[in-house]
Amino acid sequence: MTAVLLGFTACRGGGGASGGTGPYMVQTSADNPAPPTPNTINANPAIAYNPQYLTVAPGTTVTFNFFGVQHGVTFTTPGSPNNIPPTMNASVNVVFPTAGTYNFYCPIHNYMTGYVTVQ
Repeated sequence: MTAVLLGFTACRGGGGASGGTGPYMVQTSADNPAPPTPNTINANPAIAYNPQYLTVAPGTTVTFNFFGVQHGVTFTTPGSPNNIPPTMNASVNVVFPTAGTYNFYCPIHNYMTGYVTVQ
């Protein structure tokens, strides 16, 4: 079995774009996540989202994994889901109910970007 170690640089603070609907269920874990699975976005030691871009169908739940060090997700597209505040050792599930492209970035590392396309 191969272990995957995800490293992040700490994210502190961070307001950001307005969010859309619903609180998120945060599932904590002391373990590193398994290798990437469908509809999952992790971070890698190069301070990047992995994958950086994801395409899903409307109504799909996307899991953002944060392990080892804090990171957050700030959405910039109007009508996006709520932002994910800085969190660590957790998986956060986000439902993308409607078609569109939802851009996001880490609130501290604004060069750490990605998007989810719903079609």
